[in-house]
Amino acid sequence: MKVTVDTDDLKKDLVLFYKNINRATSKSINESVRASRTKAIANMRKSWKGIKAKDLKANEKTFVKPATTNNLYSRFILISKPIPLSNFGAVQKIKGVSYKLKSNRRTMKHAFIAKKQVFVRRTKKNDSIVRRVSITPTSMFLGTKSDEVFLKTFDDKFEKNLRRNLKYYMSK
Repeated sequence: MKVTVDTDDLKKDLVLFYKNINRATSKSINESVRASRTKAIANMRKSWKGIKAKDLKANEKTFVKPATTNNLYSRFILISKPIPLSNFGAVQKIKGVSYKLKSNRRTMKHAFIAKKQVFVRRTKKNDSIVRRVSITPTSMFLGTKSDEVFLKTFDDKFEKNLRRNLKYYMSK
């Protein structure tokens, strides 16, 4: 007795499955990273109540290098400049400048507002003046545990997205 099996169709199906699993995985990674970025930045803004979205967007840039079918990884990059104290409701007072950082209002002595920036006099002769900034969005991101929110959201979303995308690509 001789049994022959035609494996050409099986090989085609396996190649199709391999191609579709990579497509589904890369799409799932990209969708999960975008959702995680949104949730992490919302968490950061919630922790820093004095900051407005437009001030944050003006001083930070987020990049997501997307995953491809050949490179199944994605990069989330956050580049930022320090946010000026004037964006935290800085008001000129007699003793200096008052500003609201997080939930407390503080006063910086020997400070003044000029050109929408906060400056501080360093010496009694007033010959040394330094511009003051508060914090960078990158340190806000790390300080508010938004990186942990990012990873938790990614873990929650990835498996669900992968199942949905794999089902879609295999049905084609």
